[in-house]
Amino acid sequence: MGDTYHYDWDTQWEAEGQINDDGYSVEMAIPFQGLDIVNPEDGGNWFMAVRRQYPRAIRHSLGSIYTITTPKVMKSKKKRIELIPSVVIHQKEERDLTAVNPQWEKIHSPFQPSLDGKWIIDSATKLSFTANPDYSEIELDMAKRSINNPFDILLPEKRRFFAESIDILSTHQRLIYTRNILDTRLGIKYSRQRKDSSTSFFVAGDDKTSVIIPGNLSSETLELDDKSVGGAARYRFETDKGDSHGLTLTYRQGEGYHNVVPAFDGFRNLSLADKIRYQVAVSSTRYPSHWSNLLCDGDDCSTPPPPDCIPESCGYNEQVLRTQKDGTFTDYAFRLSYKHVSPKWLIIADYTDVGPDFRGDMGYIPMVDFRSFVGGLAYNMFFDTFKTDEGKSRLRYYGIVNLRHSHDGEKISDGFDFWLEYRGFLQSVLRPGCRIGERATQRTNWGDLSIDENSLYFTEKYFQWYYEIIPFRGVKINLDGRWGKRIDEENLRLGDFQEIIPRIEWNIGKSFEISCSHALRWMDIGGEELFKENYTTLFLSYRPNPRGSLNFIFINDLTKTDPDLYLYKAKKEEEVIRTFQLTFDYQFSKKARFISGIKIGTRDNDMIEKEGLEERDFFVKFSYVL
Repeated sequence: MGDTYHYDWDTQWEAEGQINDDGYSVEMAIPFQGLDIVNPEDGGNWFMAVRRQYPRAIRHSLGSIYTITTPKVMKSKKKRIELIPSVVIHQKEERDLTAVNPQWEKIHSPFQPSLDGKWIIDSATKLSFTANPDYSEIELDMAKRSINNPFDILLPEKRRFFAESIDILSTHQRLIYTRNILDTRLGIKYSRQRKDSSTSFFVAGDDKTSVIIPGNLSSETLELDDKSVGGAARYRFETDKGDSHGLTLTYRQGEGYHNVVPAFDGFRNLSLADKIRYQVAVSSTRYPSHWSNLLCDGDDCSTPPPPDCIPESCGYNEQVLRTQKDGTFTDYAFRLSYKHVSPKWLIIADYTDVGPDFRGDMGYIPMVDFRSFVGGLAYNMFFDTFKTDEGKSRLRYYGIVNLRHSHDGEKISDGFDFWLEYRGFLQSVLRPGCRIGERATQRTNWGDLSIDENSLYFTEKYFQWYYEIIPFRGVKINLDGRWGKRIDEENLRLGDFQEIIPRIEWNIGKSFEISCSHALRWMDIGGEELFKENYTTLFLSYRPNPRGSLNFIFINDLTKTDPDLYLYKAKKEEEVIRTFQLTFDYQFSKKARFISGIKIGTRDNDMIEKEGLEERDFFVKFSYVL
């Protein structure tokens, strides 16, 4: 809906498959309430499209659209109520290894009962709630914010309560990002989806408060132990032509703090090939007076900053200045996008305008105080890579121009990208490209938000590529990276940057899955190595039968720096962080489920005498559907 894909749809369903002489057959049973799209009791016609990806030497896509007619029947008075009580034994402890005598501190109490519930009013309407949930079984986030990235990264939502009906809550600007809710004590969610409209809202109490403090050159997440309440509501309606329009409201409140964002958005089909999306939002925010001091890198940021506030040596930074607000402040955000898609051409244009005081604390809004324009033009060519190919390969070449300025008209960045993209033989994707553009560094005076006279500009030039191939059944290989001149964010200069990220996914038979990736990044200054990052992830999964699974995750994060090359703030020479997670999941029946797991974390750097345990976590969880 709205020209977007939703890859994280999830529901309960059953399937049975078998291999036969003609290939294979699969039978699936999906409850109506899992589709969230129709109430069969209303009767009438509705449509279902089934598409199959057929990857051989060339990837094919086969699809069929079915018209399903259901008679109108008397509505059942029965309302299905599903309760899932859980008993959790969770022991989590952490300690500071830099202390003289590190002591373990309990983070979780040993015994935690929890309750999840769902009231299925009809096949298209449901009310869910959760009380004191425990998400220990959720896999570790494998994404990592690099040393040279000044903005917070986007993480996927894996928690079932928040992931439900996430497609209804999605907007053109990401105003709803439930990963901001860290420690839920109580939550309630309602969703209703009809043929021409959909509604969803949720409210959650959080024992912590996590807020992204945005800027136009950097962002930082502020995490507090303060309680808060957050929620969002969205109503969307569709027309017969496939257009849609929606209203969104988000809300976050804590002690001395609030953020409210109403928004209106829409999607319009101008033709089969041309589409427009837009969104306009306003915000009202109030920050507690002490937040700026919590973001301060020094002892006190309550007094005016000194005239020469050197980076990394002055307590002030962009986030301190953007939280020093008296009373309630308001601002707006606007985005307009156009896309033309035809067999030969792809044209995109996107304009975004976010005010300096706009805040979307229930969303993922890491950047404010900017106006940007992105335009792209692509042309497609189709041909046979080999005479034996079963279908056509595609070669797309395209250019993208982007311009970004602050609300005061100061340039933040401008640049041009050129890409080639090949899709064809052995489901391969090869996407080489290059980028040339000028960009502002972090500010030279951290007590001033201006850019033109307060930042250095450098021209970045680097090559980048992405490669993907499935050479054998069950094996997928990726290799992407960058190489060239990029800005050294912490030292306000240009450096030689390299990045290589190989990945491999291997499905061994029907029971084993292995996934491994390694991100290697390093930057040289004048021929000397400033830093090197090695970030390795290993995921192993064993599923002997449909009921049970055993999953193992290992993360090794190694960072080496040369403190003598850092101009402002000394860095650790070497730091190693290792994390291990093992979980066992077994479904005794459709109602009873048992999950157990352990996680340990170690850390070693030049401030610690020797590598030691920093975190230890053990949990056992049993749940039963009533």
